[in-house]
Amino acid sequence: MRTQVILNPNGSGGDVHPFLAIGQELQRLGHHVGVMTNPRFQPQIGQAGLEFIPLGTVEGLELAGGRLQHQKSTAAWQVALEWTARISAEAVDYLEQRRLRYPTLFVGSPLSFGMRLVAERYSLPMATLILSPYVLRSCQDSPCMPPLWLGRGVPAPLKALQYWVADRWAIDPLLQPLLGPLRCRLGLPPQRRWMQRWCFSPTLNLGCFPPWFAPTQPDWPPGFQHVGPVHWDPPAPSAVTTPSSSNGERPTSADTTTARVASGTSINHAAAVASSGNRCMGILAGSAGPPSANFYQVWIEATAALGCHLFIIEPDRAWLPPTLPSHVRVATYAPLEPLLPQLDCLIHSGSISATLRCAAAGVPQLVCPRFNDQFDNAARVQRLGLGLALPPAQVQRLSSIQAQRIGYSLFTNLPQKERCQQVAGLPQASGARAAAAQIDAAFRQEYRQT
Repeated sequence: MRTQVILNPNGSGGDVHPFLAIGQELQRLGHHVGVMTNPRFQPQIGQAGLEFIPLGTVEGLELAGGRLQHQKSTAAWQVALEWTARISAEAVDYLEQRRLRYPTLFVGSPLSFGMRLVAERYSLPMATLILSPYVLRSCQDSPCMPPLWLGRGVPAPLKALQYWVADRWAIDPLLQPLLGPLRCRLGLPPQRRWMQRWCFSPTLNLGCFPPWFAPTQPDWPPGFQHVGPVHWDPPAPSAVTTPSSSNGERPTSADTTTARVASGTSINHAAAVASSGNRCMGILAGSAGPPSANFYQVWIEATAALGCHLFIIEPDRAWLPPTLPSHVRVATYAPLEPLLPQLDCLIHSGSISATLRCAAAGVPQLVCPRFNDQFDNAARVQRLGLGLALPPAQVQRLSSIQAQRIGYSLFTNLPQKERCQQVAGLPQASGARAAAAQIDAAFRQEYRQT
């Protein structure tokens, strides 16, 4: 029997890539796999050998990204919710027809609103991939979710009240005008508190992070299971982001080749630094760019004073000083798996992928969060003794002297290093394989019953 699994990731590359790893595993299990997402990711989906299904436009994604850049950190969630809700009608129109081809199972994120509506309307099986524990509301061990006050000393009833207030006065007014008419059109009853439980699958929710990072809580959604971290890296030549040239023009093919070579050369340089006994610090600011205009300059000066090397991964050279000292290497792209063992610490924005990869490699980390789940990931890193976290206001004011002190602490904190090595020694399971096995089993169980 021919079966199809439709994946619907939403967001940036860090949100899309784990779905591709799981999609490849599902395809190996015999399912036809289609990935419904923004056209920006069509090349990566092709590299993964999966069917691409366009949803939204590249211009729409760029507009959302631009709004995110100028949004306050604590209000960035509004951009993500509104953007995904606006493309829900397009998702509903397509999936209503696509489901008729073959027995179908949906796999989405908590923001796959259109997919969730179709699954509810036609009683189709659906699994939700939860890449970060940030979206899992709990009145027990709560996530860090500014501006909500959810610390460990806050009583559970007060936490529940804050969730209700956020839904009643912030989230529902944003989603109801966009999703309410779709529910009405599909003949579904009215819905409130969209992000409380409805956004998750009613039967299978897979946490793509290890239990030590976020243990299961009794008030998490039903059918929750840890599957472990899920990572996917594009093949290096196609994954290098084309950098801007110094005069603002698009680079030539020769420039692109140089960028690709620079990635491998810089990793080799980091390996040479590590073998020589010299310290090496890495910076991965992420797709949103550095958190402040002088961020790189501060750390260039700090590492010079510390006498260590600095490895920067940054696709947009416009953020960097025009000339760089000899202790600095820059790559537009570098896969983290071979790079991390060469580093003594990594500075990053708090993506779940970078956070968990640092932990698996035993590398201390400095997290500078800016948006959404990055605050929760940063809080967990600090609480677990795997590194440090700097709030946005402190990052904006950071001087090279302060950065020097922080870098020295990351290099010399022995209890922190021991904790990092302890976590790195924990079993490392294949999250993609485990997730695909759970999804495949749910699929077979569903259609065995029907």
